[in-house]
Amino acid sequence: MNMLHSSIVTAYSYIIDSLNGFIAWVAQFENFLFRDIPFTLLQVIVCYMIVVALIQVCKFRNFKWTAISLIAIIGLQGVYFYNTYQTQHNALVIFNKSRYSMIGLKENNKLTVYHNLDSGKLKSDYAIKNYKVGESLDIIMSDSLQSVYQYKDKIILAIDSLSIYEGLSFRPSYILLRNSPKLNLNRVIDSLKPQLIIADASNYKSYLKRWKATCEHKKIPFHQTNEKGAFIIK
Repeated sequence: MNMLHSSIVTAYSYIIDSLNGFIAWVAQFENFLFRDIPFTLLQVIVCYMIVVALIQVCKFRNFKWTAISLIAIIGLQGVYFYNTYQTQHNALVIFNKSRYSMIGLKENNKLTVYHNLDSGKLKSDYAIKNYKVGESLDIIMSDSLQSVYQYKDKIILAIDSLSIYEGLSFRPSYILLRNSPKLNLNRVIDSLKPQLIIADASNYKSYLKRWKATCEHKKIPFHQTNEKGAFIIK
């Protein structure tokens, strides 16, 4: 009896060890893993409906549940096309990234990111990955930061640590402050008369506090990304 019990335990342990070994082997191959798949709440609900309907079809095999399952499948396709339509727009995004600057220009399913990160950090950045999934983006490109960005009828002037803003031949709609420029914001506002001041997370907190107070005094909107999140123009 003891020998039989020992044999069962040994066989069971062997099966468990083999299963764990197989799972570990499969996990080595990243091609088996599905990552960064955009899946909305509505798609999840419709998928549950499909699963339930198909189970009922297998159990009852009647026209009612067959029709419901087909309608659910068509509904899932409809949701997919709706989501695709919803993401087919352009946008300019100033992301919130501590100690760095990231500006994204979205054109349909392509995103160009202007940044000062190294390529490895950009690929693994959660803000970019989440935006890619949420907007169903297929292509991510990168470029170096620029001083001026134009999106539709808006011109954004980026002022960095060099604090260059004088002698411009244009009047910017928005001003982006990044990398803690040492400037007199009162003078900048009086000179350029922007509609909005944006400050990303690459600036010192003491600077952000001072700029916020200046904008409140000047009665001009101030968007601080580490408080309000990414700044988006659609």
